[in-house]
Amino acid sequence: MQGLDCLPIPTKSFIPPLPVPAFSIVLIIFTTVPMTSQLLVRVNGYVNHYGRIMRNGLVLHIGAVHSE
Repeated sequence: MQGLDCLPIPTKSFIPPLPVPAFSIVLIIFTTVPMTSQLLVRVNGYVNHYGRIMRNGLVLHIGAVHSE
């Protein structure tokens, strides 16, 4: 437990004081969440699409390597 006392950074510095009221933070979260979820759905679609192509390519590649 003595090692914790030797830390140069005080634990208080990890929690910055919030100048922004909690209400506006909630408002920001509510406005950004729908946009990010749409973005995630789009990214997920791309990942699935390219993931399928890559998986098929890998399976063909591994099959070719093992058949030699």
